[in-house]
Amino acid sequence: MTASSDRNLFHAFQAQFRRRAERVALTASDGTAVTYQDLDRVSAQIANMLTARGLRPGDRVSVQVAKSVPALGL
Repeated sequence: MTASSDRNLFHAFQAQFRRRAERVALTASDGTAVTYQDLDRVSAQIANMLTARGLRPGDRVSVQVAKSVPALGL
């Protein structure tokens, strides 16, 4: 990973998401499997929603939620 301002934690994971698209990234307590492709898709949806509300790359967003699979946006 470079020190460039266009890189962030998501970029560090993005290539892994594509290489492991169909692999299970996590399993919920109810047994529901979430793939890397699912995480990538939801991340893009959240990014698009934030952009539609006027946020730009570099803006910061804070969220306080209980730790759970639904909190990931799934």
